[in-house]
Amino acid sequence: MSDHLDAGARRLLERSDSERIRYTQVPEMIAYPRASEILSALQELFDYQPMHRMPNVLIYGRTNNGKTMIVDHFSKQYPASDDPDNNNSIVPILSVLAPPTPHEGQFLDAIIQSLYAPGKFSYSLGQKRKQVLDLLAAVKIRMLVIDEIQHVLAGGPVHQRAFVNSLKIMGSHLRIPLVAAGTEEALNAFRFDAQMANRFEAFELPRWRIGKDFLRLLASFERQIPLKQPSYLARTGLATKILAMSEGTIGEVAKLLNLAAAVAIRTGQEHIDEHTLDKTRYVPPSSRKMG
Repeated sequence: MSDHLDAGARRLLERSDSERIRYTQVPEMIAYPRASEILSALQELFDYQPMHRMPNVLIYGRTNNGKTMIVDHFSKQYPASDDPDNNNSIVPILSVLAPPTPHEGQFLDAIIQSLYAPGKFSYSLGQKRKQVLDLLAAVKIRMLVIDEIQHVLAGGPVHQRAFVNSLKIMGSHLRIPLVAAGTEEALNAFRFDAQMANRFEAFELPRWRIGKDFLRLLASFERQIPLKQPSYLARTGLATKILAMSEGTIGEVAKLLNLAAAVAIRTGQEHIDEHTLDKTRYVPPSSRKMG
């Protein structure tokens, strides 16, 4: 019986062990209430009537707690395409990483590179700003996503203010919403600027706790993991162990369960239990040390 699986995972049961293990290593978007709420907010932003002062969103939470996966999932609904009116591409949503230091020039370079446009290192900051604004207008951008936004904290107030002003200019000039994603420190990136704090609606992705939402999350994971026997991951005892080992972030839960699934497949056990978790090579985030 395979009633514990979604149709896609059920079809994989006929595949080889190695194919099933590879499938578990591919991250999947798991629907849960907070993610659905944020996706709805992003859709509202995307559909917003262009105006001078556009609303924006900040998504923040612990590292590996689903921020990037949510914005990537949303962005994939609006892929780039060819523009029938000219030789440009249409890029409805552009996602860029904030530079490791809050230098406006590096941020502008990242946008230029993301659009595969030729850039000149000899350009002044003003020339780069103009090039970026022209490029984004040419590709008919409707939303700009900046991931790892907490990096703006890495420099002094002067660089921070220049970086934030660059965001203001883009949003106002292009009349597009901005989506920023980062760790809890990302909140501090805007608190020193009252206008930015007012323009960004903040959505927290809190650490998971034992409760109905977490048990539903585990049940969703189980339906996507191609094991021949049910694991009953939402049982309180097993769920508590998963939460403790993963330290409460969805990315770590996924990593732990993927490792456990591989053990269950290789050993022929075909389900995950407390002993399977103990047999994995998983190390909790707080115990990891760089070599």
